[in-house]
Amino acid sequence: TGVYFFRDKDGIPLYIGKAKNIKTRIKSHFQERSNRKYQLMQETYSIDYELTGSEFLALLREAELILKYYPKYNKAQKKVSRPYTLTSYHNQKGIEVFALHKNKIAPVSWMKFYTREEAISFLENLCKDFDLCPKYTGLQSATSACNHYKLEACSGVCKEEISVTEYNSRVAKAVDFIGTYDESCLLMEKGRTKGERSFIYLDKGKYAGYGYIGPSDDFNHPDEFRNFLVQAKTSSYADRIVSRYLNTKKNLSPVKLNSSEELVENDIWFG
Repeated sequence: TGVYFFRDKDGIPLYIGKAKNIKTRIKSHFQERSNRKYQLMQETYSIDYELTGSEFLALLREAELILKYYPKYNKAQKKVSRPYTLTSYHNQKGIEVFALHKNKIAPVSWMKFYTREEAISFLENLCKDFDLCPKYTGLQSATSACNHYKLEACSGVCKEEISVTEYNSRVAKAVDFIGTYDESCLLMEKGRTKGERSFIYLDKGKYAGYGYIGPSDDFNHPDEFRNFLVQAKTSSYADRIVSRYLNTKKNLSPVKLNSSEELVENDIWFG
C-alpha cells in the first residue's frame, strides 16, 4: 500500500496515484484503452513508488504530492469544491440552532464537510448522542414539532417540553465534542513492515506530518513522536480526507504513550 509515480525522461512526475496494492494498480493502467492513458504510457520512462502501509496515509501523501508536482495527467484533486460549514446562532426564542452553509460567511464556524451526505450523517449522530432536536440542527425545516424519519426521539424543545436553558446546555456539550476535532493528536495506523506502526500528526486538527515507529524504537513520552516526524503541508483536500476519516471511524481509542502497551492501528492520542 502506498503511492506510485509515472515519470518522464527527466524524472518529472507525469501521474501520481495511490493504491492498496501498487503492483496490481500499475498493471491496470496498461490495460486501459483511453487516448489519454495511451499518451501517458508513451511519455513514461520510469515508474517508482513509496510504501506507506496505511491507506489513509497513502491518500494524504497522494494529495500532498499532487499539489507539490501538479502532474500533467492528474485531473482529480487539483480543484476542490467549496465545503459545507457547520455554524450556530441563537434564534428569537434564545435556542442555539445549528445550520449548514456553503457560500455564506458566518461569524461562528464549528467544522467543515465536503459532501452534504457526510454533514447530515454527522448531525444525525450529534442528535442521538446529545439528545438534540432535528428541527434545530438543520435536519428539518418544519415550523411545528419535528419528526425526523431516522430519529425516534426528540429532546422536546420544539414542543416546549424542556426549557431553553436546558436545551442550550446540551448544545454546549455537543460544541465541546466538536472542539475535539480541532485538537492536536496522533492517529496510529498500519506500518510498512510487521511490527512497525505509522502515525499521522494533526496540529490543531490540520494534517501536519507523518512518521513510522518500529518495534525497537524508544517511544515512551508524547513529545518523542517529533523524533520520527516528517513534516508535511496541509491543503483543503487533506482537510477533506482527515474530516472523512474522523467522521467515519467509530473505533478510535486513546493511546497510552507512557505505558508498556503496544501501539496498534486506530489508536489516537490527544494532547
